[in-house]
Amino acid sequence: MSQTETNGSVESDVERPAEATTLNEMQPLNRERATGRAKKLLGQLDGAGAIVATHPANVRWLTGLAAPGHIHYGNTPLFAVAGPDELVRLVAANADLAWLVEAWDESAIHTYGRFVYSGESGHLRREARTVGSALKEALEESGAGQVIALDNRAPWQTVADLTEDIRPRNLISAGGAFYLARRNKDRDEVALLRRVNLIAEDALLQGISALRTGITEQKIMTVIQQRMIDAGARPRLGSVGFGANGALVDTWPSSRQLRRGDIVRFDIGCESCGYHADIARTVAFGTAETWSVDSYRALLAGQQAALGEVRPGVHAAALFETAVAVTRRSGLNDYDRSHCGHGIGLEIYEPPLLAPSDTDSLEEGMTLCIETPLYEVGRAGLQIEDAVLVTASGFEYLGKADRDLFLVDA
Repeated sequence: MSQTETNGSVESDVERPAEATTLNEMQPLNRERATGRAKKLLGQLDGAGAIVATHPANVRWLTGLAAPGHIHYGNTPLFAVAGPDELVRLVAANADLAWLVEAWDESAIHTYGRFVYSGESGHLRREARTVGSALKEALEESGAGQVIALDNRAPWQTVADLTEDIRPRNLISAGGAFYLARRNKDRDEVALLRRVNLIAEDALLQGISALRTGITEQKIMTVIQQRMIDAGARPRLGSVGFGANGALVDTWPSSRQLRRGDIVRFDIGCESCGYHADIARTVAFGTAETWSVDSYRALLAGQQAALGEVRPGVHAAALFETAVAVTRRSGLNDYDRSHCGHGIGLEIYEPPLLAPSDTDSLEEGMTLCIETPLYEVGRAGLQIEDAVLVTASGFEYLGKADRDLFLVDA
């Protein structure tokens, strides 16, 4: 394995997207695309006359719509209804109406709750009612039958309340219908995933460039997150660990200062237009002991071997088995993992899970993160992780960053 040597300034062919600061975070789907996705989703159902999306990722996939309140808090939820009339309908709080009418067919917005807008816009003055009443109206106008499928992400109390409100219709679980419909990404989704991966990689390289003796994990994370924000993305996953802290999974960055000889594990991610990036790299600061170099070489070999098997028809479990087996053969004899990757898209973790129990077959258009981490408690963490697109004959990286162990001068 070659090492990427730097003097604290990391050079790369990763380019920040020129449109990063101007891309609209919310991109409503036009009626044709929304209808196409609704048909794809309804084709996954058996016996239900309509389907209701309650989770922000599912609503966003059907409509392109989500506001910060829906993503972060959920106290005024936004639902999407796909029914026989092929018009995707929204069940929304009256508080959201002013911006929704600019983005969606007003006749397909069914509101609940009470909110006061001033001004002359008469269409913003709507009757105050319950979420269930608004949903019932949406179902009636869509021509839905008596059985309605609900995504499996709604809180149980929400399910109970809605069931009572929409009687005599019955709510059933949509099971994995949304994931099945969302798993194969279209051209626009792939473009958004490439873009957010480039932003994450650029931020990661900026963080590596900022490494110097005495800097803290917190400061490096601030550098990374600010770079993401400047590029128009929202920071999400953020794990930066120096030395033994690198073995602590998904913990908060600490005030621990960087010292010569530390191994630094980065596992970071961000979101743009709802789509996620998740990338991991490892840095040796000042010097790299034999254990670190050899261990990383084995991890990289395992990840690359798993990537070499990516193609339609291969089971997710097979990629896991290859990653673990090759990592062991390459020097980490007792390497063990619960999983070696996952799907990624509108959520950072989507099916399939690259784990022994997952027999899902890969399909063209899926997007995956493939990783081989090592958490040596009390010593260090090492990790390599990349996002890829499954193609007809193999895979394509969604990013460009170097995958070797980075060696940064102290």
